[in-house]
Amino acid sequence: MQPFPCECVTTLNGPAAIGARPQRMTEMLTAPDLTLLFMGVVLSLAIALIWMLHELEPRLARLRSRRDRVARDRTG
Repeated sequence: MQPFPCECVTTLNGPAAIGARPQRMTEMLTAPDLTLLFMGVVLSLAIALIWMLHELEPRLARLRSRRDRVARDRTG
């Protein structure tokens, strides 16, 4: 006697059930899931861009001040 009967239960619009075959990623993600995934990727990229600009701003300010100092030295 087997401890668990071998069942192959699948559903069309729900999560994969016991014994279901592996599905492709595109078959498992619905339109709302893909929308949330896309929004997450865009938000992550926006946060990374803002953080990068925040980290670079002091260096860019130093370069601007050096450039202004060199321009003043040449004119005066």
